[in-house]
Amino acid sequence: LAGGLVFALFVALTLAGISEPVGNLVRDVMLTTISPYDDPPDNVVVVAIDEATLKRFPYRSPVDRAFLASLVERIGAAQPAAIGIDLLFDQPTEPDKDALLEKALSPAPAPTTLASAWASDALTQDQLAWLAAFAPEAGRGLAALSLDPLDGVVRGAFPGREKDGQWQPSLAAAMAATAGIDAPRHAEEMVYYRTSSASPWRIPVYPASAAMVAPPAWFAGKFILIGVDLPLEDRHPTPFVAVNGVAAGTLPGVVIHAHSLARLLKGDRVVIPGHGAAMALSVLFGSLGAWVAWRQMSVVAKPLAILAVPTLLWASALILFSRTGILLPLVGPTILVTAVAIFVAFFAWRRDQEGRRFLKRAFSQYVSPAVVDAIVGDPGQLRLGGERRRLTCVFTDLEGFTSVSEAMRPELLAEVLNTYLDRMCDPFVEHGATIDKVIGDAVVGFFGAPANQEDQEQRAVAL
Repeated sequence: LAGGLVFALFVALTLAGISEPVGNLVRDVMLTTISPYDDPPDNVVVVAIDEATLKRFPYRSPVDRAFLASLVERIGAAQPAAIGIDLLFDQPTEPDKDALLEKALSPAPAPTTLASAWASDALTQDQLAWLAAFAPEAGRGLAALSLDPLDGVVRGAFPGREKDGQWQPSLAAAMAATAGIDAPRHAEEMVYYRTSSASPWRIPVYPASAAMVAPPAWFAGKFILIGVDLPLEDRHPTPFVAVNGVAAGTLPGVVIHAHSLARLLKGDRVVIPGHGAAMALSVLFGSLGAWVAWRQMSVVAKPLAILAVPTLLWASALILFSRTGILLPLVGPTILVTAVAIFVAFFAWRRDQEGRRFLKRAFSQYVSPAVVDAIVGDPGQLRLGGERRRLTCVFTDLEGFTSVSEAMRPELLAEVLNTYLDRMCDPFVEHGATIDKVIGDAVVGFFGAPANQEDQEQRAVAL
């Protein structure tokens, strides 16, 4: 009992310590290598304000709003499906340029959503007031992202927030709503579209400077996201870091919004079942592991059989995710299944050890050590009940022993007989025979049972 409690404590501490970080790593690798989502919709486009764009202006931040006004008008003239601007207009700049941008957005040439934020996003009251008052006719969508508190990786799709009974959707959800798509209001996993080489799918990204002279076909009927793509600004690690490294796996916020918008437009989802699924998996495969561990097997076969149980769990989960997008929990159930199998295997080992000791005690007086070892190594050779088997029997007898024994004193007869039987039984044991019985001076033995002996005839003749 004490050993079981210590073992259970060890498993619990192991789960608490490594389940989440290792689970995140496994999930990231699966999301970027075998997910079924490698075909994003072709109607999502990013217009990036990059270094080449900023070099045109005397200051870097905030982005020149006269240029943004011209950019919105240029893109709007191409009749896009919707425009989303992943920039916070939370403070004034040059009044005439602010007015130009507000005029371009009120009303906008296409359904337009501006990035929004709350005080919980570290904005002051003055910033919030300016943000609400700027271009009030445009829609609003929260630009926040769901960063994992453990490592900062953006794994979740931010749905939005509710405050005072009012729901404000995320930027991607607000843009999807312009197409009549209702995004769920609960947290979901992000769908990151991938290439066959496990790198991020390159959603079309056009530099803002090039967009000013781009043909209208680049934007017609498409969902346009305008945001920054700068080396040190608004970049976030994604699951692609696990396979591609930090440089390639860190994406601009506007590109992450584009992936989130694409998943809403296409209806793709990554489904992670709750704790009940993890418990069900643990019970199912734990029971299978316990059954395998309890069975009598050879020393080589049992570890392989036990290893096959978590291997089956992983193979099933990988196939399911690669075909359906259902991401089963793996790390916790794997630890529990393995722990249960090891725990049961220990008791099975103790049972088998006791069984071996019993067999040795039972047969060592009648069977050669080699045969005993064979039986102990494969107890399955022993079966209760009858069995048809080929045997080779040997009978020995002393000719005329009855007459001789009648003429001998009893004590002398016993000494002679014991000496003879000792000498006679030795060859039986040496050649691997089983001594069936000793009747007077006769010794009866056989080969081929209880352990199989393919060369039983040769052994009998050699005796």
